Amino acid sequence: MAINGIRTIQNRKYFIFFIENFSDELKQLIRDQLQGIFHGFSEYESLEEFYSYQNTLKSFLERYNSKYDDAKKGIIGELLCHIILSNELDDFKCLSILKNKEERQVKKGFDIIYYNLENIKLWYTEVKSGHKNESPNCSDANVVLLKRSRSGYANKISSIS
Repeated sequence: MAINGIRTIQNRKYFIFFIENFSDELKQLIRDQLQGIFHGFSEYESLEEFYSYQNTLKSFLERYNSKYDDAKKGIIGELLCHIILSNELDDFKCLSILKNKEERQVKKGFDIIYYNLENIKLWYTEVKSGHKNESPNCSDANVVLLKRSRSGYANKISSIS
């Protein structure tokens, strides 16, 4: 279902979402889904009283406020990505959560991993937020970061085998 204020470009391999207006609908979706995105929906739903909106917001803001500006942009970008993808892509199930439980740090590797229920494939999601680098084409920086994330996951997978 489309969210007011968001424009989408998509093809077979990717989706690009432009937030053109921070609508009341988007704000409400953030309020409604913050606990599940932050803790994981199954964990939140099993202990709703423990993971109240107020406790979750407090924990989120503690992590957020302790970061430098670029990391803050990334955290907000990832939160928005969780919200948008879960509402725009009906056949996708999120397999990751926003917080890093162990280190209270920014996660390494791909930001969000989705499972496509229709074609039984994994989608690795890389969220890019913040300023453009010196290159006139921000895609150059994205390619470097995507290759770094892909390499990191390839190394993790090969170490398991």
